[in-house]
Amino acid sequence: MNPPVNDYLRLLERSFASLRMIVFTGMSGSGKSTCIDLLLAEHPEFAGRDYVTIGPGPIAWPGADPPTELVVVDELRRFGELRYVARLLRAGHTLLVASHLHSAWLRLFNMRWPVDHFYTDRSTDKLQRFLEGRGVRFTPERVREFGQAYGANYTDLEIILERSGGEDFDLAFERFRRSAWIEREELIEDEEEPQQAAIGQRSILH
Repeated sequence: MNPPVNDYLRLLERSFASLRMIVFTGMSGSGKSTCIDLLLAEHPEFAGRDYVTIGPGPIAWPGADPPTELVVVDELRRFGELRYVARLLRAGHTLLVASHLHSAWLRLFNMRWPVDHFYTDRSTDKLQRFLEGRGVRFTPERVREFGQAYGANYTDLEIILERSGGEDFDLAFERFRRSAWIEREELIEDEEEPQQAAIGQRSILH
């Protein structure tokens, strides 16, 4: 399912001119790539610019040599990939990144380059607007419960709606909780704790 264009992060009101990397972090289906698409299509600092997309899926990083200044990385999944992100930044590229990594890893880059970071799976306001647009009845309390249990993502929301006929979210969610479950996806922290990230900062950033 393609989520609707919904500028819940107010990206179109922001200026990114001074930044080298913009990162969107969240679980699958939470709208990371949709936010990047919104910037590329409508933000005056990105719309109309040439860009190359690296990914999605397994990325052949050693051979990645994009010809454009603007590069979309879709998506980061392993800590080891950050060395290639640093290489792109050192080469002068501006990056729009969809990431599954814990934000602590990406904060390392703030030590050398200006970076902004957004979370796409924390606010359920976008889900409420999505349900309103679909004409689905709901209460904000039930949508918040869904977000706390599974994260604010469209994919799991759609699964629950499909099981109920899609007319009443509260009823669908209650039925779902009685009969099924969804394994919640956690942000990837790799094999080390995020607070230990500084140990490898020199090899990544330099």
